[in-house]
Amino acid sequence: MRKALENVQIFKQRREKVLKNLGNNAMVVAAHPELIRNNDVHYSYRQDSNMYYLTGFEEPESVLILRPGNFPESVLFVRQKNLERETWDGFRFGPELAQQEFQVDKCYPIEEFEKQAVELLKGYEGVYYRLLKNPTFDQKFLNVLDSLRAIQGRTGY
Repeated sequence: MRKALENVQIFKQRREKVLKNLGNNAMVVAAHPELIRNNDVHYSYRQDSNMYYLTGFEEPESVLILRPGNFPESVLFVRQKNLERETWDGFRFGPELAQQEFQVDKCYPIEEFEKQAVELLKGYEGVYYRLLKNPTFDQKFLNVLDSLRAIQGRTGY
């Protein structure tokens, strides 16, 4: 079994610092996508700098949500454990082990992102997210925003 970095406290402190500065806004940080070089050969994976800075988590297909003032404040979405894929792609932490090793408040499978994110992001004035970094994930995030707009409804403004 692979372990997280020796000092995961530093990542937790960084998340707490960001949470203090968000006000009544949430933040969504997505991992970089895996890039295919040719056919079935991928480039060596490098995590998004913001994702790594806040979590230390280095796997693709992961997302961090920071939501100040509510529990859970830090929520990580990661790939499920899959022994067959691990044979070819390498070790995966999976939700349970990732929550424990990276000291986030809650961890879900990445497949649940759209469903869970709507509930997690409800009630915030704004959501910080960097578009055009991960086009595949951008569409999922925009679906979440559409769902949030539908829930919010129309106001007199």
